[in-house]
Amino acid sequence: MGPGRNNPGGRCMGSLEAIRMYPYSTSLMGVVKGILDYYGMAVPDSVAFGASGHAFLMNIHEALCPSSPYCWDRSSFDRLLRNLGLEIVHLGFYTAQSCPEDRSAVERRMREFIDRGVPCALCNMENQIVSGYDGTGFDTLAPWPGCTDFPPRRLTSASWSELGSEIHISFSAYPKCEPRPGSQVRDALEAALDMYGNPSKYSQDPYSSGLGAYDAWIGAVGSGHGGSHGNWWNSRVWSECRRMASCWLDQVAMCSDGPAAAAALELSGMYGSVSRLLARAGNREIDGGAETALLREARSLEASAPSMISTLLDRLG
Repeated sequence: MGPGRNNPGGRCMGSLEAIRMYPYSTSLMGVVKGILDYYGMAVPDSVAFGASGHAFLMNIHEALCPSSPYCWDRSSFDRLLRNLGLEIVHLGFYTAQSCPEDRSAVERRMREFIDRGVPCALCNMENQIVSGYDGTGFDTLAPWPGCTDFPPRRLTSASWSELGSEIHISFSAYPKCEPRPGSQVRDALEAALDMYGNPSKYSQDPYSSGLGAYDAWIGAVGSGHGGSHGNWWNSRVWSECRRMASCWLDQVAMCSDGPAAAAALELSGMYGSVSRLLARAGNREIDGGAETALLREARSLEASAPSMISTLLDRLG
């Protein structure tokens, strides 16, 4: 990790040299896990997903827009990240109409954070870590290997020309805080219950969360969106989240006594089955009827989650 410094040419520079992104489909978690590693926090990937609550989220656009994994209320997620040792400072949301003064201000704040060794991130169509800056702009990390043209690896100061005319970008910084490992399991499970019980807190029309996300997904497939890129992408993200939920619950079981361990393993098995069904539903070659059947089966399984989570919480004491 490197603070801001002056290079021999006199141009002010700053970089976080050791930072990297994890190539999850859930790119927000790729940012989070990369920053946790950068700070030297030994947090397994499933713990990052589970303790942050992201493993239990599902958000679906009524037409399966691939924006579904990005357009939801992150208040609960932000709060749970503190248990892992990360704060999120939201630096603002900007469009093509943003004035030069506002752009300069957010760029200045990012440089200040990076100079202090605090990672920043952006989201414009995709989540990326901002790995450093120089006199002309900012460098960003690719969310996955092999990314070439998209998303851009550079953001030119003031113009943000790499984004073209479609600019809807948010910036954030991730200072570290004191982790609270003793709060992680209960807080995450209670947040998961809230996602099922109060889905309107997490998304608004035309998106749906909780079990209603399945209904929106099934409806979109019935309207002819089953073979879309959005269908495939939602399948990848939400199947990954459910797989991570299963893995995290296995770890919860290993750290629990008999009755609680049994409840955690039962819940893990359910989410593992849902993950496999959602992965199959993303097959571009599958017909709508078969995909609907997979989604209905996944919904039926996950409908038991609230009662199973409540049982686990009771047994954890």
